[in-house]
Formats: sequence, C-alpha cells, structure tokens
Amino acid sequence: MAYVNLNSVLNRIADEQGVEPGSWEWLLGGVAAYSGQSGSHSSYGWNHTAKVNPDYVRGVVANYGHRRTYYQDAPVRQFGYAAGGRPKPWSPELPGDLPTGEATYFTSRGLVVVSGPEVEHFWLDPLWALMDSPAVDVTVLGGQLPSTLVAKVIATLQVRSLVGQIRSEPAKVHQVQFNDRANSRIVDTVFQAAKRGAIEQFDADSANDWIANVLLPHYEKPPGIGAFGKAPEGLFPVGCFNGLYWLLPVFYDAWKLTPDGSPLKDRFGALVARWSQWSLDLEETVPGRGFDMSRFYVDKQAFVDDPTVPLASIKSLLTTGNIQFDPDLTWEIWAYRACEVAAEVTGSPVLAAAATKLFAKHGAAPGNKVWMVGPDRDYAAG
Repeated sequence: MAYVNLNSVLNRIADEQGVEPGSWEWLLGGVAAYSGQSGSHSSYGWNHTAKVNPDYVRGVVANYGHRRTYYQDAPVRQFGYAAGGRPKPWSPELPGDLPTGEATYFTSRGLVVVSGPEVEHFWLDPLWALMDSPAVDVTVLGGQLPSTLVAKVIATLQVRSLVGQIRSEPAKVHQVQFNDRANSRIVDTVFQAAKRGAIEQFDADSANDWIANVLLPHYEKPPGIGAFGKAPEGLFPVGCFNGLYWLLPVFYDAWKLTPDGSPLKDRFGALVARWSQWSLDLEETVPGRGFDMSRFYVDKQAFVDDPTVPLASIKSLLTTGNIQFDPDLTWEIWAYRACEVAAEVTGSPVLAAAATKLFAKHGAAPGNKVWMVGPDRDYAAG
C-alpha cells in the first residue's frame, strides 16, 4: 500500500500560527531547526506546563508542524538526523524537500533547513504540556480547534514516526553515539504517549515488543549500561548527563506506569533499583559532586568481563581520579530529577541532602524550571 503524505496539511497548520521557522518564538516551542545542532533545545525537560499561554501554544504547533515526518501507511521510517522519520524508501515530494530528507523554508531571515525528529533529541514534552493544560484555541485550516486536541494529533503522528524508526532498524538504536540517551528518549516518549492516549495500537505493540525483547535485555546483562565515548586502556566509560541520569528517571516512570502483574514491572524495577544504588555510590565517592559529572571510568574486567549479571553496586570500583567533571557546563540541572528518584528509591539521606542542595543552587532560575521536578514529574518545591 502506498503511503499518504500528510506534511502539506501539517505544514499549512504550522504556517497559520504566524511563527516563522527558525525564529526565536519558533525555537522556544520545540526542537532546534536542525536536530542536534545545539547542546540543548527548548523541548528538553520534564514539565513545560508553566510555559503554556497562547503565544507558546502557537510556537509549539508551528515548531512541530514544520517537521516533515507526517505520513499514513508508512510503517517503516528512516533513521538519523537528516531523514529521520521519512518513509523508507522515500524521494522528495513537496517544494523545499531536499534529497537527503530535510526540508527548507524561505523566511524573512533567509533559508532555514529543518531536519526530521531523530531519536537522540526526541522530546515531545511541549506537546504533553499542551495536552495537560487548559485548552487554547488554535487556528486549524481556517477554523478553530482546542490546543489539547491539536497537540494530541501531532503527538500521535510524531510517535508513529519514532516507532517507525525502531521498526526499521531496532539494533541500530544501540549503535548511535549516545545510545543510552537515544534509548531513554524512546522509552520516555512511548510511555508518556500511552499515558495520554497518543499512540496507536499498532505502534504500541511494536514498541512494547522492542522494549521487552531488545532494550531490556540490553541492560539486564553486563555491563548494565552503554559505553559513553572512549576510555583509557582497561577501563570502561559510563556516561552521566547523557546516560545514567537520563535513563534513571525515564525507567522510573516506566516502572510506575507499568500495571501490576505485567512481567515488565519487575524488570523495570530492578533496573531502577540498580541505577539508584549506583547514583548513591557516586555521591558518596565525591560528596556534593555526584550529579555534576559527564562520565566516570571503572575497571572493565570487573565491570564488564567477569560478572554474569550487572553489578548491584559500583562503589568498590570508583576512584576520584577516574571521574570526569565539566565545570563550565550545567549538567546538574539535567541530573536533578535522577537525584530525586534515587533518593526516593534508596531512602538515602545522603541523596535527599544532595537533592536539596541542587534545588537551592538551581531552583530559582526560571529557565531551569522544566528540569526541577520530583519523581512524580511535578514541579519541586525545594
């Protein structure tokens, strides 16, 4: 069956918002024009409901609507930055389509190249915020529809695109540069979409199969986490801001949202318990800095080669000399929720104190609000 291209419809809705691709208002509504071109995007973060107002709604609808990833009857999608979300196979269809998969838009600022939604930067949280907030009227094909409905339609089609990328090349998700980061984004998107009814059954079935039979086994065998970059001889590199501290809160959500009695419930819970203990091990090794590191290194033989199951604790393998900090960056805000989750799961006063200190340091800045949430994803009070 030939696929149906819905991009012209979604692009028209995006244009009706009066927010140009690449403009500041457009960028505030979602992902950077070319996914991955900046260190952080306005779509990042766990809770965006505090931003919701009519201007923000228009920015969100425009940003996501200008992504040319909207198709029906296209179960298999391309993977990667340029053509992420395009059907497989695909060739240019609309004005502005590039053979590589991106779309171009002529704006008052010049030519803007917009990429598809690839898995490493796949945050739909602005759309969740619209669905979770009181409705605002949105112009749609000359009429008006509630923002809650518009966001749900866009999100469902975006999730269809994401699952199509998994369906196409399931093993390749583990080979991308930030494999833990990509995996966290997939799990988070699938579970948050299911929570809001924004995933079709065909896509839910494919995603659940991939999670149960590809993803969870990946983390249930040594080392229990992906490698982040290269390491000195004999060591294994573990990523924090792109790995452990993004995986932990996402798998915590999955654990909580999975119904009791499901065989996945205990599997998610075991991963959350292990990663929470690792978080405690790190904080106890470098007090006050356990959530301000980019990566750490551990002995590869003891961490990967010898164990038959992932280590429940890594404290005996940690040394302060094998922890890499990034003092010029602010990864702590990305890690705050992981600290809160680990504190709840372990019951550790050490982690509770660490979370309190992190909130005191970062909680007052308005731009940090999307990150400063507790285990339940509600805004933290300190």
